[in-house]
Amino acid sequence: MINPKQPVVTGGFRKRQGKKATTWTKSDKPNLLKNVKSGKFYGRFILAGKPKWTNLETTSHRVACHRLNDARQEIDRLRQARQDVVGGEATMGQLANLLLESLDERDDLKTKSKEAIQQAIAALRKTYPRFDSLAPTAIKKATVIAWRNSIRRDGTGYRSAFGKGGRIEHLDGSSTSLINKMISALKDMLAIAIERGQLVSNSLMQKGVRLPQKSKKPNLPEAEQIEKVFEEMEGNAWGNNLFPAELCRFIAYSGARKSEANRSRWRDVNWEKGFIRLHGTKTSNSDREVPLIPALRQHLQTLWERRQRMAVLQGGPNAKPSQNDTILKCKTALITLAT
Repeated sequence: MINPKQPVVTGGFRKRQGKKATTWTKSDKPNLLKNVKSGKFYGRFILAGKPKWTNLETTSHRVACHRLNDARQEIDRLRQARQDVVGGEATMGQLANLLLESLDERDDLKTKSKEAIQQAIAALRKTYPRFDSLAPTAIKKATVIAWRNSIRRDGTGYRSAFGKGGRIEHLDGSSTSLINKMISALKDMLAIAIERGQLVSNSLMQKGVRLPQKSKKPNLPEAEQIEKVFEEMEGNAWGNNLFPAELCRFIAYSGARKSEANRSRWRDVNWEKGFIRLHGTKTSNSDREVPLIPALRQHLQTLWERRQRMAVLQGGPNAKPSQNDTILKCKTALITLAT
């Protein structure tokens, strides 16, 4: 007899995850497997010819069996949605589910971007009348604009996860940012319908659907004020305590994000042509070349001299920094700033 609390090992197998190999054991239930290292149960299904793993978030066999049924129903629903799209019968709710499913395969999107799309779809389902049951042909430019203007004027009560302030539009669901993200999600759903042959054209690709978004005017301090801040940071600093000032100067002079500054190496600096290449982290196409303005060039020269002195102290008189070394010590800098 099979003990349901002790899943049977019917020949362990390995699922590759990068360079690591994780062992799984099969249980007495189809599609139910246990991760040996974590002890958690997972559901393994085949969707569109590819394996799809669902973390059941439990180490209990009994709970896992119950959650496996829910996971299987979700997979069946996605399979039906795919069949309906191919057959020209998918609703907007089914297209939304396909869009959510496709996010798992998008390596070009960061986690926050995926969460923003998920939140936009949740807001759509709450604010667009009868959204889940609508046919894609019902999504017209005129009807979307009427819905857009209505929630912009009256709000919806949906609190945007994107809003960071206490302004009223962030409390009643009428923020421009949230509305435009919902419209973008609608466009992506209609694009799926077109790809599968259910629609001929995307009416939301026309101009005038999105709300115009006012750019915020930054209230930046004068150059002299910024320099005083940097000098104050450097005034009593020595050793590792200089790293925060180095990071702040680099960001101010180059316009780099913190994540981009962390990835910058000496080989990215082209002294002759006068630019530094920043490796973007937001999208796969966000790498760019930033000119070495006088302040940035001087700062990099100062950093190079400091790194040379550090290399000599650590490795002897002939030591020198490598072109593959990172320019900044971001981790130490951020820890110092936090403390």
